[in-house]
Amino acid sequence: MKAAKDGLNIKLFYSTPTCYLKAVKDANPSLPTKQDDFFPYASDPTAYWTGYFTSRPTVKYFERLGNNYLQVYGRSALADGALTDAPASLYRIARQFTGSVLGSRVLDCTTGDERTEAMDDLERDRGRG
Repeated sequence: MKAAKDGLNIKLFYSTPTCYLKAVKDANPSLPTKQDDFFPYASDPTAYWTGYFTSRPTVKYFERLGNNYLQVYGRSALADGALTDAPASLYRIARQFTGSVLGSRVLDCTTGDERTEAMDDLERDRGRG
C-alpha cells in the first residue's frame, strides 16, 4: 500500500460507523429536503416516469407481507416435515400462494411502473392464492 500511496493523493485509514458518523456530524453538512422525484426517468422527450418509487404503496406492502408469510411457512414446513405428510390440498394451496408472491416480485409490479392490465392480473392471481 505504501508504494501505491506515494504516487496518489489519497488518504487511507480504517474507520468504524461511529467514527464516520461523528466526522459527518462535525462537518455539519447542509442537508436540504429533497422535494422533487428521486428518479426522473423519461422514456421519450415528453414522458417522464414520476412517482416511480412511491406509487402503489399497498402493492409493495402486500408483497412484503406475503413474502414474510411464505418464509415462515417454508421454514416451519421444512422443520416439521410438513411437505411430505401434508394433504394434496394443502400442498396445492401453498404452491398457489408461492406463485402469487413470486408473481408480485416481478420488477414492474414491485416498482409500480406496470400497466393497469398487468396490475389487474396480479390482483386477480393474488386473490386466488
